[in-house]
Amino acid sequence: MTCEECRSDLALYAGGQLPAAEDSAVAEHLGGCADCRRELDEEITFSRQVHNATVPFRQAILRIEERVASEALPGGRVPGRLRAAAGRALSARRTLAAGLALCILVAVVLIFRGPGRELDRVSSWAVDHFPLIDQTHSIHGDARTVRLWFKEHHQIDVVPPREADYTALAGCKMAEIDSEPAPLLRFEGKDTSAVFMLPVRFRNIAGSGAGTFRKGEYVIRVWSEEGVPYLRIVRDAAPGT
Repeated sequence: MTCEECRSDLALYAGGQLPAAEDSAVAEHLGGCADCRRELDEEITFSRQVHNATVPFRQAILRIEERVASEALPGGRVPGRLRAAAGRALSARRTLAAGLALCILVAVVLIFRGPGRELDRVSSWAVDHFPLIDQTHSIHGDARTVRLWFKEHHQIDVVPPREADYTALAGCKMAEIDSEPAPLLRFEGKDTSAVFMLPVRFRNIAGSGAGTFRKGEYVIRVWSEEGVPYLRIVRDAAPGT
């Protein structure tokens, strides 16, 4: 099972709604994939937030229905005028509740699925994959050299960042994020750094105002050039200074 296939089933898996065979396949994949386990944690948190946000509205509708039931005539009949008024009130309240719930849902999505959340996930992935710089294939040259290397060795077209000192280029390696190519460039200098060329779908994190920030003992910079996102990561030799 690929990461993409696993993540398409995470909502059903979290709710215990998958058939036994698919449930076992997802569980097996999660056992060996830290990225998908983080995605599952986010899915569970997201579901809880949506549930909690809509509780007041569901309770309000229930109170209205209970009030109508309490004023029913013997035999369960509701007076015509009361029934019509209650129906209009209930319809209006349900419409309002649905609208408010939708607004809250959108807000929750923006909070838990927005660029900030994605940036945290991608930066965690970069920290986990930083050790790949020790496995890079030696290469020296410029952006054209990088393009030719990946075309020859992995049959993919890459767009190397212009904002890079290619005199310090020391190696290349193919990495993956969510089963998509994320080519790695190694740069030597005062500190050894890795630059990941991220899939275009991550361009939103580069526009989230992240800039340069710290994650544990690493310093990370995210930026984009003409819609192509890049992530540079370097281990800080003196964190906290």
